[in-house]
Amino acid sequence: MKRISFLAIFLILVGIILLLSELGLIEITWTDLLKFWPLILVFWGIDILIGERRFFVWIALLLLILFLALIFSFPYYHRPGRMYRDWRFPYDTNIKRLELNVKCEMGKIFLAMNKNKDLVYISSKGDLNISEDKKIIGDTLNLDLKIKKSYFFLIEEDRSINIFISPDVNLDLTFQNGVGNYNLDLRGLKLEKLRLEGGVGNILAYIPQTTEYIEIKGGIGNIDVYIPEGIPIDLKSKSGLGKVDIASNISKWQGEGKVIHIRLEAGIGNINIKSYKDII
Repeated sequence: MKRISFLAIFLILVGIILLLSELGLIEITWTDLLKFWPLILVFWGIDILIGERRFFVWIALLLLILFLALIFSFPYYHRPGRMYRDWRFPYDTNIKRLELNVKCEMGKIFLAMNKNKDLVYISSKGDLNISEDKKIIGDTLNLDLKIKKSYFFLIEEDRSINIFISPDVNLDLTFQNGVGNYNLDLRGLKLEKLRLEGGVGNILAYIPQTTEYIEIKGGIGNIDVYIPEGIPIDLKSKSGLGKVDIASNISKWQGEGKVIHIRLEAGIGNINIKSYKDII
């Protein structure tokens, strides 16, 4: 009987991950993929245990991973003007509405109301690569931010990223999650619309009373959304491999009065809608 080739299994796994990424089912970068380098040692060890002796192949793969890691990590430390531990967009009294689109590749995210004078302020204990694309039309600022953690192979960093937004502007917020957990405390902000696209990790969001529309696309992980007590919801949902659970004390909208429109698409994991008084 032909022996199982663990090298083939390894290549198939990597190929499947890349295929899912190309099809848009998951979002993974080369730097994320390099995190799987210990699998080479795992499969190599299995080969040795069962009598395989492909030392040259596994050593070559390990050296290739190390080489690619250096290639991808080196530019992050040599891009002038692109690396930050503190990033800010100054407050402008002419801006009345902020349409903010944030895409984070990896990290633990905390978002809350800003108490200083900046429109948007971002901080981290580790270096961040932040690219921005802004457009001002009248009194509306459209701001796209792409946030990446600086990456250096085999070096562990604090992956916490803090984002603070001014409470003095009307806000439409879109978040695209890569890998990591999100804690979005939006209370105190003039949030009108929120769009969340889950990646890999859990999302926790607290919604203010000004919110009119919420759209959530689940990824891999649980999503918990807390809405203000006493506000009814207009809910439409699509089921995935997870389930959508609405707290019993949240009423359905009857067609009149204040309402939060919620559109949900479950992924792999549960989406829970609760009210503030459910917080223990």
